[in-house]
Amino acid sequence: VLSFYMLIDTRSAVKSEYENYLAEARKYAEMGIQIDAAENYGKALAINDTLKISLEVGQFYLEMGDVVSAIEWGNMMIDKYPKEVKAYEYLLNIVYENQDFHRCYSLLETIQKRKLTSDRVKEIQKAIKYEYYLEDGFDSVGAFASGRWPVMIENKWGFCSSTGKNVIKRTYESVGPFSNDIAPVKTFDGQYYYIDVEGNKKVVIQNVENVAGLGSFASSLYPVYNGKTWAFYNTDYKKVGKDYEDVSAMGNGIAAVKEGGFYYLVDTKCEKVSNTKYADVVRDDKGIVCRNDVLFVNIDGLYYLVNKKGEKVTNTAFLDAKLFLDNTYAAVKGDKGWYFIDATGKAVFDNLFFDDARSFSNGFAAVKAKGKWGYINQKGKVAITYTFEDAKDFASNGATFVKFEDIWQHLYLYSENFED
Repeated sequence: VLSFYMLIDTRSAVKSEYENYLAEARKYAEMGIQIDAAENYGKALAINDTLKISLEVGQFYLEMGDVVSAIEWGNMMIDKYPKEVKAYEYLLNIVYENQDFHRCYSLLETIQKRKLTSDRVKEIQKAIKYEYYLEDGFDSVGAFASGRWPVMIENKWGFCSSTGKNVIKRTYESVGPFSNDIAPVKTFDGQYYYIDVEGNKKVVIQNVENVAGLGSFASSLYPVYNGKTWAFYNTDYKKVGKDYEDVSAMGNGIAAVKEGGFYYLVDTKCEKVSNTKYADVVRDDKGIVCRNDVLFVNIDGLYYLVNKKGEKVTNTAFLDAKLFLDNTYAAVKGDKGWYFIDATGKAVFDNLFFDDARSFSNGFAAVKAKGKWGYINQKGKVAITYTFEDAKDFASNGATFVKFEDIWQHLYLYSENFED
């Protein structure tokens, strides 16, 4: 009986001591005396360590304006309570308020791995979905392909990777985009050839006396300009077809060739798929005219969506158009401005028009309104506000290039480019 009462007395004394330390800590916290408050909180937690009081201590650091200590405390709570979402919420709120989106996404990834969630976590995740950061600066940028961006500084062209790393030195007078992992380049002494993704010389065109231009390699054909006319050459460097006034790249088994002042569609043997002539055929930045088995052609000043045989997919006429970049939506221009259609020619995003637009690529489309470019998502909602002077298409790693204050800068979405 005596031992029992002694145990009760001990527990009561400890509880009293704990409550005294906690009361002292709160008194000093209210007065703004940080050292003494922290000391008494520490003594209280040494007796009875709970998440509730730990969160109270963290909030105290925030009220003192000591963000560094608040973050350190948050990291400690996560280590101590790895399965308590409230500990993550505390730290997530701090880094979110301080716009440390790298840290936000690192925390969100950990929360997801540990199969935790809460309304606040979902709220922050939604709020930062399209946050981004900018790096690097170039005078000009080309079209992304094969994991490479053509970039130029002081009239010297090279290539950087999708993560912004310079992978091919800027030593060329001009370059084209990669296609099938090779890209056309022109050296400062006037040589034309193709390089691979590491910058090694890969293909030198033979059987042409004066190479004055190269197009994107596709469907095993090289478009080559001799200073007067264009022609296609195969991998054995033999001419396929004849000489033309102009050619597109051979993409998806179709190319546009110009003769007699008009364009025609030809197959990989350079045989016409129809005798229909066009004033123009829309190309993308890689010189390709066909994707998703459809093209945009100009007939009597208006653009129509046609299939690979030159047959109209829809009778709707457009004032201008941009080629499909993937299997989602293409940008077209009508009387009210630029809007988007699917591969059947059906309009999407009712009553949504822009001053200019690029087709969708990897979930986003660059659009222009009131003189500035931004991005919309595949629901037609503004994802990145109208901020930039110009904008490129998104790569698959959540990165693109935007022009801001006359400089092209690499834009990265935090959601796919954060440091763990």
